Amino acid sequence: SANFLDIHQLDDYFDMIHPIGFLHIDVEGWEARVLDGASRLLTATAGEIDGYSQCYILAETFNRKEAQRRGAGFSQTQEEDILHVMRKFSFSRGDDVIDGERNLFFARVQN
Repeated sequence: SANFLDIHQLDDYFDMIHPIGFLHIDVEGWEARVLDGASRLLTATAGEIDGYSQCYILAETFNRKEAQRRGAGFSQTQEEDILHVMRKFSFSRGDDVIDGERNLFFARVQN
């Protein structure tokens, strides 16, 4: 018998999770595709803290060899894929966060 897998985008859960203040994406090479499926969520106003609208995103990334081994990219590297998607949104790129793995850091703070 065939097995089926339901695939959902973060935008499918918009009403349940908006606004977001912090999002950490660690899906073993598919981070760019998760972000691509969250365009409505990432375009919307972030959670408000002390009068500021804030949203922070961490997205895990690999080196080129590991990304190619996993075969999950749109372009040449996983980092390029993530940056390509994030250019659509009004987030600033911050310093990477290294916690055993490398995470790209993005922030949007508006007052």
